[in-house]
Amino acid sequence: MRRLLILFSLAAVVGLLAFGAASVVGLLDDDPSPGPTGARVFPQGSSAVSGGVTLTLVRSTFSGTETLLEFAAYRGSENLGANFVIPPAALAVDSMFDSARPGGGTHGEDGTLFVEMPPLNRPGDATVTVKELRVGAPASRWEVVRGPWTLALQGPTASEFDALMRVEELTSATLDVQGQRLTVTGRRSTSRTIVEYTALAGLEELKPPQIIGADGQPLLPFTYGV
Repeated sequence: MRRLLILFSLAAVVGLLAFGAASVVGLLDDDPSPGPTGARVFPQGSSAVSGGVTLTLVRSTFSGTETLLEFAAYRGSENLGANFVIPPAALAVDSMFDSARPGGGTHGEDGTLFVEMPPLNRPGDATVTVKELRVGAPASRWEVVRGPWTLALQGPTASEFDALMRVEELTSATLDVQGQRLTVTGRRSTSRTIVEYTALAGLEELKPPQIIGADGQPLLPFTYGV
């Protein structure tokens, strides 16, 4: 089973990966910070109204590992903040992805909703369609608000596309962990670094691994998953 360690838009040099409770091992000769300049943010601004709710596509980020779409929702003059979600099956973007299935959504500090999509398969603009929203505070029942909301997405130009989609493969490392060989691989785009390894049979991870910077501190923002 593959484990993924994902590091978002950082410019620090990664030096170490902590495995298990106390073992710390060297990882990768390359600097796996995401791109030389970090992710490029594309301002958007398209809005649509349905069922008394205004949905706005605020910003987007395009890279070779994912596409991030940022949404805000309003009911009248009220900013719904984090009190709305877009069900994955309710979101579609025409003709820009080989696999158009969106990932889960995550709310930012200001309440906007970030939805992860696959990398683009072409430059240019597209249409985002949202079929429904679910609105409500965490302690309440969700209210389903029907769409559709049809939003214009301004994508990268043909001249920008190749540089934005570039993915670099990082130097892999093979480590000895309790007599077993652990191979760690990594890749980075302009928006994130992804480090992967396969869990070893018979060994239990006592805590999630960490990516440690040159100052000995964990690098953030950081997520861990399977």
